[in-house]
Amino acid sequence: MVDQSTNDTLANTLTGNGALIKRGVGSLNLTGNSSLSGATTVQAGRLAVNGNLGNSIVSVQQARRWVATAPSAASTSLRAA
Repeated sequence: MVDQSTNDTLANTLTGNGALIKRGVGSLNLTGNSSLSGATTVQAGRLAVNGNLGNSIVSVQQARRWVATAPSAASTSLRAA
């Protein structure tokens, strides 16, 4: 879980089948090439992907933002909750 009130960039590679949950009013920019297979949920703030999330299905809850800025990120499945 990422819960931050600032705008940050994470360049690390995320792997595994655990969930990625974005909370907090800040913006998180993921720039690494990850191979996640667990769900990614945006509960608050903004999640920008300028890399790859692998096979993770992105779920964006009401009035939240998800931005895909790389071609590989744009092919990620997206579900509005």
